[in-house]
Formats: sequence, C-alpha cells, structure tokens
Amino acid sequence: MSPASSPLGTPDGRAHFGLGGSFVTNRAGRLWLFFAAIYVALLPFERLWDNWLGSNTIFKPYRLVGMALLVLLVLRNLGARTTFIIDRYDQAMFGIFAWGAMMSGVWHLVNGVSLEPTTNEGTLIVFALLTYLALKNTLNRRDDLAVVLDVYVLAFLAAMVVALVLVADPFADRYRGLYKNPNQAGFVAALAVLLLVARFYFESGVGNLRRITYAAGAIGFAAVLALSGSRGSLIGAGLGLLSFVVTARHASTVTITRVQRLAIVGLAIVALAVVGPRAWSAMHKETAAFDRYSPEAMSNFSGRLDIWRAASAVAVDHYLLGAGIGQYLNYHQEYVRRLPDLYSPRMVEFRLSTHSDLVGLVTNYGLPGLLLYLFVVARLLRASWRAVRYGAREHYIYPALFAVELLSLASELFRDSFVSPEFFFVQALVMIGARRAVFGPARARPGASGPPSTVARLAA
Repeated sequence: MSPASSPLGTPDGRAHFGLGGSFVTNRAGRLWLFFAAIYVALLPFERLWDNWLGSNTIFKPYRLVGMALLVLLVLRNLGARTTFIIDRYDQAMFGIFAWGAMMSGVWHLVNGVSLEPTTNEGTLIVFALLTYLALKNTLNRRDDLAVVLDVYVLAFLAAMVVALVLVADPFADRYRGLYKNPNQAGFVAALAVLLLVARFYFESGVGNLRRITYAAGAIGFAAVLALSGSRGSLIGAGLGLLSFVVTARHASTVTITRVQRLAIVGLAIVALAVVGPRAWSAMHKETAAFDRYSPEAMSNFSGRLDIWRAASAVAVDHYLLGAGIGQYLNYHQEYVRRLPDLYSPRMVEFRLSTHSDLVGLVTNYGLPGLLLYLFVVARLLRASWRAVRYGAREHYIYPALFAVELLSLASELFRDSFVSPEFFFVQALVMIGARRAVFGPARARPGASGPPSTVARLAA
C-alpha cells in the first residue's frame, strides 16, 4: 500500500470496543468523509438558522448531521465486526468531563447551586465529544483531513457571501459572518490563512498561478481575521506562521527553495510597508473592530482581567477542585462585585463565562481537569511535531495541522472554546494527523535518522 493511501496508524495505549476486523473499507470511508464534510460545512452558518429561517432550536442542521454520523457509527459497530478505538487522549477528555460533572453534583448537594448551566453546557460538550470520537474512528486517511479542512474554509467563504446579502452592514462592528460570535469567525479566518500558507509552501507539484491564488486568499482571510477583532486568533495565526519557518528548516522540504522563501518574505515586507498603513487607516474608519487593538482595550483585554480575577476567587473558594461544568455563570456577578477595583464596571451587568479555556478549566474543573488537559496538549504537540518532521516532505497537511493546533491553543486563552464544536473537530483532525508519527519519512536523506518504517509506539 502506498504512503499516500495508507492508514495513519493507531495509537499505543488504546482501548478497543468491538469484535475486531477491518478498520474502514474504501466505500465506507467515502461515506464517513461525506458526513464529516457536510457536518463541517454547516458550522459557519450557525446564525442563519436562528435569525433568518426562524429555526431557533437546539436541533440545528449541523447537530442533526452529527447525530446521523453517531447513529451510523453505532449501527456499523452493531452490524459488522469492526473495532472502536478510544486512546489516551480520549480517556483524558472524557475524564475531564466526568470530573466536572461530579463536582457539579457535589456542590449542588453542599451549596444547593443551580444545575442549569451544567445541564446546558454539559449537553453541548457531550455532543461535541461524541462527534469528536466519531470523526477519529471514521477518518483515517491523510487526504480525508485535507478535504475536511478545505470544505470548512470554503463553507466559511460561502457564509461570508451570504452575509453580504442578508446583513445590512456586516463590517460596521466586529465581523462575524454568520457565526454568533466574532471570535468564531476570527478562528476560521486564521485557520484559512494557515491552511493556504501551508499549501503555498509545502504542496508539491503546484504551478505559479495556483501559488499566487493561495497567497491572495491568505491575504484576504488575514483582513477578515483583523476585522473580526479576535486577538487570540491573531496571536495564534502568528504562532502558526512562525511554525512554518521552523518546519521549513527542520523538515527538509524541497517544495520551495531557500532563495524563493527569502524572496517571498522580502516581497511581503515591502508590500506591507507600502500598502499596509493606508489599508489599516481605511479599514479603521469603516469598522469599530479595530478599537479592540487600542492600548486601552489591550491593557485589560476588554474586561477579561476582571472576569479572570473573579474566576480565580471562585476556584480558590472551591479548594481548586472545580465548581462544576459551567458553574462560573452562577458566581460571576457576585464575585465581580467583591473586586476592589474594576477595570470595566460593565462586567457587573452581565452573567458571563470565564472567556478563557484555561481559566475555565481551573475554575469549573479544578486542578485535576486542568492537569489532564495539559497532559493532552503536551503529548499532542510532541506527536504532531514528530509527524511534521517526517511528513512535511510527503504532504502539506502535517505542518498545516501543527500550525492549526498552535492557533487553537492561543485562541482558547481568550475565549470559551471547550463547548465549541469547532474546537473538538479540529482536535480530532490534529490527533488523526499525529498518528503519522508511527511511519518513517517517505524519502529519507542519506544519513538522516527517523522513526522506524514499521508501526511503532505513538506518543498518545
């Protein structure tokens, strides 16, 4: 079996549920890819169903497709001799959820706090986790990951076009497309930038016209990212782009030579110096999103410092064991009022979440939840980088997924993405791509060292 069509491997430390047999046939693989593509294609249209189609219900189209994917997966395992895999990543993610649910029950019994936030947020997390498991157990080919990411970006582009028709002035405030939250739009725009730049640098057999198209698309999505006002995604995109520089140096890619890379960087710097200030000034007059980049807004992260201080107090008052899934909502206003000096007095007026996954983990899930998640992050970064080192010559998807993981980590510092379906489907793709670490390079350099060409132990 050729490297291009071979499965990506399975992780060490996995748990199997089923009776054994082949993993996914070619025909079944196309079926799973179809459902995964439809699922991600519906994500950027979240606000469309609520605002314009009168379908303000929990049964949104992307959730119905996700449920269909889960049902088909269950039927597959009941009707055929197949294997269902749960690896250490999955065990840790479900362990975080289980600990948070347990602490919700404990503090409900002790303090009588409402379980409404736990029920609402917990339901979303369960759906996202199950969909994440379904994707990991049905997508096992390198090209499938590329297709899913391409569909996601193209769907966001289509949603932007629809927003231009439906929304009177979509750029007057922070740009959100058809997402409810502009940070979601910023995340997808940043992901699109990283995917296009990865294809520009690492995709083999590409003509100059297509490379120019990739470059133009990346610039356009970078503008959308800036207009979304999503500072976390902007930082994550910067880290991801920096990772390409490191990847190009250590992965021995020959798609673009060093001279070409230097020429491209030089031209980009000249273009930014000439056009950048004028474009920035013109956009600043048209949108309020750029106010988020002002020194005043950056100094307190738009009120997040007040939220994080209050959340820290909640975490301490719960002995760092966690208040329970979504429970910070029940404490926010009370604890913000206790703060001696508020950077943003308006924070008292709203019932808010922690606006940061890491702060939310230690507040709602305690130190056990935070440590479990950091375990996942550390092992995943290690496995993903190993996949990049030995896979970048073979396919652009490996450096792209590593950069997207850096984007995800940076963006979740400033928003609650742990309940977001985008977060879990991106994690699923990155974890699948990390399985590439079990194979050696397709064409090793003379004297180069690498992992064995047979299936070996994964960092999972």
